[in-house]
Amino acid sequence: MGQLLFLSSGQVRDNSSQGIADTVRLQLQLQYGPAAGKQYYAWLLPDQETPEAPAILLGTVNRRGQVGLVTYSDPQHTNLLASTSRLLVTEQDASITPLSPSTDHRDWRYLAAIAQIHPSGTAYSPYSLLDHVRHLLAKEPTLEDHGLHGGLVIWLERSTSNLIEWSTSARDDWRTGSNTTISQMRQQLMRLLIALDGISYAPRELPANTSYAGLVDPPIGNIGLLPIEPGQDAFSLVTDVDFHLQGVAASPGVSTDQQQESAKILAVMDRINAWLMKARDDDRRLLGMTNQQLQQPMALSLLNDLQMNAVSAFSGQIDQTTGTRQEGAQWVFQEAQRLAEMEVTLA
Repeated sequence: MGQLLFLSSGQVRDNSSQGIADTVRLQLQLQYGPAAGKQYYAWLLPDQETPEAPAILLGTVNRRGQVGLVTYSDPQHTNLLASTSRLLVTEQDASITPLSPSTDHRDWRYLAAIAQIHPSGTAYSPYSLLDHVRHLLAKEPTLEDHGLHGGLVIWLERSTSNLIEWSTSARDDWRTGSNTTISQMRQQLMRLLIALDGISYAPRELPANTSYAGLVDPPIGNIGLLPIEPGQDAFSLVTDVDFHLQGVAASPGVSTDQQQESAKILAVMDRINAWLMKARDDDRRLLGMTNQQLQQPMALSLLNDLQMNAVSAFSGQIDQTTGTRQEGAQWVFQEAQRLAEMEVTLA
């Protein structure tokens, strides 16, 4: 009977979940309108396990023919997906806006929810569909432990964005060509490696007796983009995004649309991983050069390739063979919000 989508307003703050999934859009197929003196009210409800948490009034349902529409943006840009997972549309008194949804089931008209069923006997057993979606779009425990709020896909986007800044700066330093700027270039290259590998693994690749303290902000520097070793226990953004995307597709209660969306995003994640691995290879080769070698044309060629792969991982590129666009992490963040779609049914 309709769909509810979570969207982001774009009022995103660094190191915060604000501005992510802070807007919802509801569309209903209306069989009939409310009775005289009544109005349809749309509410976001908390999880079934925490029914005492307050409901959020999204507003009245605006009717356009047989279609009902509601759009709501949280005034504080709070991540709504972090605390709500159900929709209820009630028919209540139109003269006074209710403070809470009616508890009389006879007033209920439409329902929707993100499934909270935990599968058994699989790698995804601890997680429901709601858990996977929240890890991606609202909050993820390992990130939260490091003070990083907002879910996996926003930090995938933010981390790849940093790669563009540092790789571009390193290439600019080459063009200046002085000993001072070559030293600055090396610092940018070390920043890149720490962002790609994570602080636990990057020092193995850095020159001996190198101080890397302060090169990358500690919270995000602790989280690597790439899994560097087979079976690596350390957290990596690419690996965990993939895990939860696969978990979405395998979850009880998942819709066909969500499964297709997950597969589409996973295909893009494969390309992002390939671009990041190429960037890492370029970065390691550059860090292995002497200062004299870093001033040669070969270094510029590697710097150009490094910067191109960083840009591709973030914003994608055009496939020169097919002319089609291959998307990056920026697209993944926007598209992943479709995984939080709720299918509406009659109450």
